[in-house]
Amino acid sequence: MNKANRFLYSFIGLVIFQIFMSMEEIIGHFPRWLALLTGKLHNRMSLFPVIQINEQVFMFLSLIIIIILFVFLAFLFLDSRWSRLLAVIIGVLEVINGGLHILTSLYFMRYLPGSISAIGVIIFGLLVIYIKPSVQREETEK
Repeated sequence: MNKANRFLYSFIGLVIFQIFMSMEEIIGHFPRWLALLTGKLHNRMSLFPVIQINEQVFMFLSLIIIIILFVFLAFLFLDSRWSRLLAVIIGVLEVINGGLHILTSLYFMRYLPGSISAIGVIIFGLLVIYIKPSVQREETEK
């Protein structure tokens, strides 16, 4: 399997685990936990805002993110230069997202919604970052 296919399959895996993470967060009522966690941070650092979000709005935002990732996936299949670069940036953001889920879960020593699927998000995010095909590929093919 060539590098471009491994990159594409890694990004598909990242999208699948982002879907799992969104489902885990929705089932586990993540917005309730978010208000609790940011409230505790606010108590320690008064400049940190308490983040409260309605569960329906959170579900809507999660759905929008998943739709954007699927639309973006179509551009990766077309193998455009900008999509490869943006996929790596998305991989970095997903690794940070998954890392924050796991770190907060470890800090509070309890399960938080999204912590289990965060492992897959981190693994596939790191694969996307590691496998990244050359951004210069289009110029060398011409």
